[in-house]
Amino acid sequence: MSTSTINMEERKPLINQVIFERRVLLGCTALIGLAIIIWITAVSTDHWYVVKGGHGIYVPSRNRYFVSSHSGLWKVCRSILVTKEQSKDLAAGRTMTTSTTTTPSPAMNVSRSQINSTNSTHDTGPPSPMTAGDTKNLTVIADPPKRMAIPAGTRLDAESASKMIPYRICKNNEIFPSEEKAKNGSSPDSAIVHYNRTEVSFAIISMFVMCMGFGFSIYTFLNPRYMFKRLAGGIHFISAATVMVVIQVLISSVDYLKQMNVNLYPRSAKDSYGYSLYLAWLVLAINIFCGLAFMIYSRKRKGNKAATEELGMADEAINIGR
Repeated sequence: MSTSTINMEERKPLINQVIFERRVLLGCTALIGLAIIIWITAVSTDHWYVVKGGHGIYVPSRNRYFVSSHSGLWKVCRSILVTKEQSKDLAAGRTMTTSTTTTPSPAMNVSRSQINSTNSTHDTGPPSPMTAGDTKNLTVIADPPKRMAIPAGTRLDAESASKMIPYRICKNNEIFPSEEKAKNGSSPDSAIVHYNRTEVSFAIISMFVMCMGFGFSIYTFLNPRYMFKRLAGGIHFISAATVMVVIQVLISSVDYLKQMNVNLYPRSAKDSYGYSLYLAWLVLAINIFCGLAFMIYSRKRKGNKAATEELGMADEAINIGR
């Protein structure tokens, strides 16, 4: 029996159900479009992981006070406190030396050979140019200065922090380090490079998959056949899986950094995940919800179960032959 023989009263519940399902799927399609915008925002921002060190935590190897940092898929930014001399070094692109407190040592007159001996033992820079026949005595410090290192993890109070100069350093994550850096040993940890590469790769893949799912979701309104709805739902699940990979890899990279790079993130600092990661979780939830909706409302409706003849014919089996 065709749908034309069914009276309007019997068809009305079926029509209302189809209208409700289309409204739900239209809302899901709009959510997928919103999820694409949210995902672009999450990927382009650098607040996936946030570390706060209060007024400042001293890091001996870096010779500065760590204040805070926020990182993302593309770069990491750190806020530090330095002295006036260190700020000049940073502005000039020079590496800061270890923080020390020196005490003056008695001066004495030494010859050229003694200077060379002293330079080879204590001096970290190149010796001053002198001619071979220069026998003039120079005034130098006999003993190296005594050094008093600041204990690691020392915290600054508000008054001391106000006397120092705030500085912000941003650095792009290494995705494909150059061969020159690899030879010089200046390239980052290979594990971190692999983490960054995986995050960026799956972030881009998920973007393309979400755009493809958005296109198929729109196509289901042009062609109501059930298999296109299932295809759109399957793509939404794939999008959710790729987003989950990005989230999981980033969490694993954070755990690795916390264990291996204490210099970057002091143990006494407070860490948390930023709004970019929560946006990623929102995108994941939207894709899962939309995938379930398209799968649930992709049932076949043929014959008396179809609201109209057009919908019934769309879900009829197609025989592919010559």
